[in-house]
Amino acid sequence: IPQAAVWMLQYPRGQAQRLQQLAEEANLDPSRMVLTPYAPSHQHISVKALADLSVDSISYNAHTTAADTLWGGLPHVTLPEEKMAARVGASLLVLGLGIGECVARNTGDIGDIVVALARHTKRFASLRNKFAEARHTMPLFDTVKGVRNLEVALRLTLEAVEGRFHVISSHARGGREPDVEAKLLSLRVDTEQAEKRSAG
Repeated sequence: IPQAAVWMLQYPRGQAQRLQQLAEEANLDPSRMVLTPYAPSHQHISVKALADLSVDSISYNAHTTAADTLWGGLPHVTLPEEKMAARVGASLLVLGLGIGECVARNTGDIGDIVVALARHTKRFASLRNKFAEARHTMPLFDTVKGVRNLEVALRLTLEAVEGRFHVISSHARGGREPDVEAKLLSLRVDTEQAEKRSAG
């Protein structure tokens, strides 16, 4: 991508020299690598939104940084791997925003997605709009519902600890339950009734 530049955080100390060295070893122009210090907390999301595209790190994904980037309306390309820390990006995209187009299948696919978006400006503009709109319609940033669902989960956990109920997990259910409370309540089992049934 002729006009592309890589923009990264200048951290830790000494990273800039090492990255420039790696770029030279790979015959890449070091001037296409932009390193900037931390932005003030009240500006960092708007600063991130100045980029065109966010590309996740492999093996250990961006976590809060990815969420901040997504709140800035920036498309985020990620590759999920086996460990939890390497699946955060895909989880934020697919489960949080309902967007799967930027989830790569392998390392080569990351480059394919980035190049395709750079070359097809209409597709990229459409995707960026999709990311911007999803911030206001999908669960990732619905803090009111998130708090309500957390309260329900805590209440059900307390009931389980008090011995009134066991909460069981079932992966056999198909489809998508729109409300966590309904799902958790449907999985709750009254232990007294269960014991009576098994004894009878």
